[in-house]
This record gives sequence, structure tokens and C-alpha cells, in this order.
Amino acid sequence: IGQWYLLLPLSTPRLSPHPPDYDAVRNGGLIFAGLAFIVGLIIILSKKFRCGGRKKRR
Repeated sequence: IGQWYLLLPLSTPRLSPHPPDYDAVRNGGLIFAGLAFIVGLIIILSKKFRCGGRKKRR
């Protein structure tokens, strides 16, 4: 039969007295995504526009 019954919860989940603040989570995620996007652009553009940096050998 297997031990699938170990995956079942022993009791019903309790409701938290403080519901999660989804607006704060969403805003935090948007800020993180925006910062990650800007950092990615800076990395890409810094590699593209190297003025007198290292030149690749062939």
C-alpha cells in the first residue's frame, strides 16, 4: 500500500488571526522585478558599450 498516509496532515489547518497582506506582497514583488530589470539592463549595456576596455582575441 505504501506510506502515502504520512503526507496527509494530522490536523486541520488553523486560520491565522492576521490575514496576509496581499497588497504589500504585490508591491514588494513589483519593486523587486523593477530593480532586477534595471540591474539587467545595466549589465547588458555595460558589456555592449565598453569604451577602451579589454578587447577579445581571436
